[in-house]
Amino acid sequence: MDSQYLRKYRPAFRFSPKKMFGNRNLVVALLVGIPIVSFTLFSPRGVVKRVSLDAEKSRLTEQVAAAEREQALLLQQSRDLDHDLGVIEKIAREEYGMIRPGETVYKVKKEK
Repeated sequence: MDSQYLRKYRPAFRFSPKKMFGNRNLVVALLVGIPIVSFTLFSPRGVVKRVSLDAEKSRLTEQVAAAEREQALLLQQSRDLDHDLGVIEKIAREEYGMIRPGETVYKVKKEK
């Protein structure tokens, strides 16, 4: 009667190569597969490097497009300054304070 209330002794976990490496196909697949997968992901031509290079390419493409837009705007401003007298007069009045003969300039102080 006492034996039915006592636990049977179980030994602690033991490393068993037979159990762990019993399925040789699985072990061979892991030994071959893990290096192949890690090389595919993390090599200099791997997936991780490819994704980072694609992100950098899109960022640089956006920068090039912004620089081209700015260049076109500056080129248009340059053409306007070369040929349009109205633009030249506007810049002379606003930036250099020039006036036409006979004009009077009134300066207004802004209240804060």
